[in-house]
Amino acid sequence: MRLAGLELEQHAEVYPPAEDSELLLAALDLLDIGPGDAACDVGTGSGLLGLRMAARGARVVAIDINPHAARLARANAARNRLGMAVVQGSLLAPVRGPFDVVTFNPPYLPVQGETRGELPQAWEGGAGGIGWARLFLAGLQRVLGAGGRGLVLLSSLGDQEAFVALALERGLMAVPVAQRKLAWEELQVWRITRSNL
Repeated sequence: MRLAGLELEQHAEVYPPAEDSELLLAALDLLDIGPGDAACDVGTGSGLLGLRMAARGARVVAIDINPHAARLARANAARNRLGMAVVQGSLLAPVRGPFDVVTFNPPYLPVQGETRGELPQAWEGGAGGIGWARLFLAGLQRVLGAGGRGLVLLSSLGDQEAFVALALERGLMAVPVAQRKLAWEELQVWRITRSNL
């Protein structure tokens, strides 16, 4: 598949780019990202967002807990001749930072344990669709550089108010910057910054 000027292979056990990926990509394209910036793409899947940042000159680390996704993102980086480090791991645990940009298309549906295999980890967000949020925001607080920005996609089916409250507990401010209505939900991209800046 070709998207955003990138050739992307797919894998049956890796979440493919869809409407949510495209919305996050559009929000990412509004940011000033370029050479010298350090970026991290969490839950990279096929590597779309990380590769987009690498194509703009950023130094990128991509992370995914799914081993198939980590291998696929490496293959897609090679296919597009872009430098992007890829590590298998959970959320931001494998990295130190600081990062200028952190992107995350998380598992945002409020379901858990409905199916087996690696792929459901891409959409089963647990209670309120934000079961991952506390650990992710703690990691983001740790790795986000001064003036750094995080972009996270959430669904109207999930508990967005709880997400914002969890961010505030960590000294982070979350504001919606892009949205897209679908038949059954509204997707929103939230920009996260340090609240003391």
